Amino acid sequence: MSQSDSPQRAQRSQRFTEAEACADLRFAEALASCAAMYRSLTRLALGAALAAAALLAACGGSAPTPTNVTASIEPCNQGLPAFDVWNANFEPSGRSQLIVAVDTTNAEFASEYRLTVACNGAVVAATFSGQPCQFPPPSASGETPQCPLASVDLSSFANLSRVGCLAEVVPTQPLLVGVGECADPTRADYQLRVTLDNTAALTLTLDARDCRAPESCLHDQFGIDTGGS
Repeated sequence: MSQSDSPQRAQRSQRFTEAEACADLRFAEALASCAAMYRSLTRLALGAALAAAALLAACGGSAPTPTNVTASIEPCNQGLPAFDVWNANFEPSGRSQLIVAVDTTNAEFASEYRLTVACNGAVVAATFSGQPCQFPPPSASGETPQCPLASVDLSSFANLSRVGCLAEVVPTQPLLVGVGECADPTRADYQLRVTLDNTAALTLTLDARDCRAPESCLHDQFGIDTGGS
């Protein structure tokens, strides 16, 4: 690359326009999926580094996204429950355990959450507890709510070349489960952590944001049997 090309590429990278980002990555044939991913990312306050990493993954790049992502669900408790669904895609060979955890990031927009994990179309974990919350949400009962932590044994996927797991995050208050309430009914901030044997998943992408459903977006939008959870 010549010196005259470098400023142009740097400026173009900073703008993160859909077409140019995919062209730079030489995956122009995947422009439609990259554009959809870019639009999803720009609705989150994830920062340029995460946007670039996730866009690499969407365009077929090999760079892993960070282990942790921070996002918001809107609303927290107004009408139908709102769900975020993340996709962790990875090679299971040599891996033994998938850990998925959700935590609060601040007191102002804290909530108790339910986490449901489905791998290759089947639910493998569902919980709203497992670890202390960094910022415990309000509780009407006086009991301190926990945050969800799920561990998935990958031994049953060992013979597969690739596994896709969906992690569904939803505040518990509109579901009428758990003991936690929304600190602010308009929004719930959270951090999602997905690790494979303590290393980051190969890709972590947002498949659905603020998806509205009575009980589960995994069921209503992805056709996964959640058992009425």
